[in-house]
Amino acid sequence: MPVLRSGCLLLCLIAFLEPVAAPQAPTISKPPQLAKSAAVDDHSKEPYVFELIQTKARFEADGKIQREAMLRVRIQSESAVRGLGLLTYPFASSFETLDVVYMRVRKSDGTVVETPPSDVQEVDSPVSREAPIYRDQREKHVAVNSLAVGDTLETDVRWTMHDAIAPGHFWYDDSFFRTGICLKETLQLDLPRAIAAKVDYKEPKLKIEESGDRIIYTFETAHLKKDEESKIPHWERNFYGLDPPEVRVSSFASWADVGVCSGRWKNRKQPSPPKFAQRRRN
Repeated sequence: MPVLRSGCLLLCLIAFLEPVAAPQAPTISKPPQLAKSAAVDDHSKEPYVFELIQTKARFEADGKIQREAMLRVRIQSESAVRGLGLLTYPFASSFETLDVVYMRVRKSDGTVVETPPSDVQEVDSPVSREAPIYRDQREKHVAVNSLAVGDTLETDVRWTMHDAIAPGHFWYDDSFFRTGICLKETLQLDLPRAIAAKVDYKEPKLKIEESGDRIIYTFETAHLKKDEESKIPHWERNFYGLDPPEVRVSSFASWADVGVCSGRWKNRKQPSPPKFAQRRRN
C-alpha cells in the first residue's frame, strides 16, 4: 500500500461517504452473497504462491492508526528469488514510523535464516529527491538473506502513526491481492465502538466480533486462479480511472467535517527539511 500525501488522502479516501446516522456504532453496507469457491488447482508451475497475506489495522478515537502486514510466500522460481530478494517499504516520516518486526526464510529442511535489523536500510524515496514537497517520504530496503528456490519467505512489517493527520478522525482503504495465487488473505479492522465509522466493502466474507470497547471486522478471501493476461493495453483498460478500493473505512460523518479538518491541515506547520538535505542543497 503506497504512502500518499495527507492532503490527497483526505480528499480521495473519503469520497464514498454518505451521512452517518446518530447512533455511536459503525455501520456497514452488505454485499450480495458469494458463490462457493472453486476447486483448488495445481500451483506447482507458478513462480511463487502466497500461502498467507494478513493485514491488521487498529484505529484509535484520536485519529491514530497502526497497520501491520504479514506475508508467507512459497518461492518456486529464480524469478521469484530476484523479485522478492529485495523488498521496499515506503512510509511518511512526518507522521508515522515503520518497523520490520521480522524477515526470515524457512528452508525445506526446517532450518530458519533470519535477516537481522542491521541489514535494514532507510533511504529517501525517489520522489522526495525530485520534489522537495515530498521530503517526508522515506523507504526501508531489506535484502533478504539466503533466499532460494524451495524456500518459504515470512515477513512482518508494522506502520505506527505517531501524529494523527486529522485529530479525532481516521480513514483507510485496501484492496485484495489479485495478480497471482493466494491461498488465504485476511484483513482485520479494529475500530473503537465509540466512533460512528462507516465500513464499505464489496464481496469478501465478513466476520464481526465485539470485545469491550472495540468492534472488529475480519474479511477473508483467496485468489486460486491466475487471471488471464488481457490483450487490451493497460492505459486503455484504465482510461476512465482505476476501480475503487475494495474495502474503505472512514469516521467522517459529513462533508462539513471534511472541510473543517482540511482547513486545519492546510494551516498546520510543515516539518523543516532535514539538516543533511540542507547541506546537500548548499
